[in-house]
Amino acid sequence: MQKVYISCQDISNMVTVLVFGDSIAYGAFEKEQGWVSKLRDYLERNSEILPSFDFVYNLSIPGDTSSALIHRFEYEAYSRIDIPEETVIMFALGINDCAYNNEKAKAFVPQDEFIDNLKELITQAKKFNTQIVFLGLTPCDEAKTNPCLWDKSVAYSNEFIIKYNAIIKQVCKEYDVYFIDILDSFSKPNFKSLLEDGLHPNTRGQEKIFDSIRVFFSKYVRCIKGKL
Repeated sequence: MQKVYISCQDISNMVTVLVFGDSIAYGAFEKEQGWVSKLRDYLERNSEILPSFDFVYNLSIPGDTSSALIHRFEYEAYSRIDIPEETVIMFALGINDCAYNNEKAKAFVPQDEFIDNLKELITQAKKFNTQIVFLGLTPCDEAKTNPCLWDKSVAYSNEFIIKYNAIIKQVCKEYDVYFIDILDSFSKPNFKSLLEDGLHPNTRGQEKIFDSIRVFFSKYVRCIKGKL
């Protein structure tokens, strides 16, 4: 198991959370609320946490890849971060990077490019006073995604998801960045019941993702309280 490393140096009384992700983090097809909304409610309503947390921004765009995020990350982050304040930047992407383009016969973002993109995003994020967190990927129901029922030119497979999830985990280990592994806890018997359309988590699936994220924030909040 990867060592848990949570930095809490020079923490002010306020913390901002920025989430950069794809349609899953955006909450697509979620009838109630996605994990980012659940996180915001958790941080804002938990009396034991207040007043440590300021804003939770969901900056996720459906269909985004790591290549697309690189072009907007710094601008969007600078627009929302007060540099003296502590910031948690969460990256929740990779599912679209590993999608297979049937017309071009290759992944949308090849593995070597994906590795370079992750390293570049970490480098950019470290310019801020930040705790950096990456979320792992969720599995898919290949009967509905290989090829996709809604777009036959695109395919998602668990083989590629596992490979790209391992890449995220390895880069996080190399850069001593916190990694929340969703895939292991998600890939249990009957995991397909957690998916709305074979790819996007439904209400129960989003709740399961949030449960893993809440573990991180419970450790992070204890770290903050020890420094305040």
